[in-house]
Amino acid sequence: MDLKKIVSLITALLMLAAFCACTTPSSPDPQPTAAPEETAAPAETKAPETEAPAPTEEPTPEPATDEEKLSGFLGGWKFEDRDEYLRVFPDWTWEMLDGELMVTESGNCRYEDGYGLVLESMDGSDFDYLLPNDDDTIYNSVFEVLIPFEIPESTEELLLAPFLGTWKHEERDEYYVFYADWTWERLDGDRNVIEDGPCRYEEGYGLVLENLEGSDEDFLRFFDDGNLYNSAGYLMTRVIDPQ
Repeated sequence: MDLKKIVSLITALLMLAAFCACTTPSSPDPQPTAAPEETAAPAETKAPETEAPAPTEEPTPEPATDEEKLSGFLGGWKFEDRDEYLRVFPDWTWEMLDGELMVTESGNCRYEDGYGLVLESMDGSDFDYLLPNDDDTIYNSVFEVLIPFEIPESTEELLLAPFLGTWKHEERDEYYVFYADWTWERLDGDRNVIEDGPCRYEEGYGLVLENLEGSDEDFLRFFDDGNLYNSAGYLMTRVIDPQ
């Protein structure tokens, strides 16, 4: 072969090899790998706060009306240590009575906090005032106690009132019963009627018991110790119901 051709062939092969080397793609530069994003921890779920219930307010009691204040004084009252009586009426009036049930004072009344029921005289001046105790009694400005009392309509009824009810004989199993119609009964232990009849009141004797023939059978009166005795001096004790 011609030497020139051989040299030309070798030169061509070298050029081809160089071209191939230039056109071979190079490996791409490694790209930086992004760090994985951190997954946010789930937010803590708070339990809903329970609101404390508002404190319950006690209802404020309504102030008592004038009529309610008066109601504790209405009716009849007896002075504990003397024979005088007081009546208080719903129309805000009052009257004082003596032992014979005669009116000695009267007037209007009003209620004042701290004083209670203020009794006014007919001329408008303050006569007395009344306040309640804890035991259904009342007391006045000089601390005299008045007890509830059903004041009778007549002096005769007033004289009979302390005797009404049932009394037991101190020495015998017998009972005496006195009624508001001025009659009486004597009962045995079994509550059978032994005697009965009318009765009357006599000054100095007390309650005089008459039999059905109209003659006097016995009399009973209260002594200074407050107890009831018959004519023979036997004590009579009040009972609720003879058994």
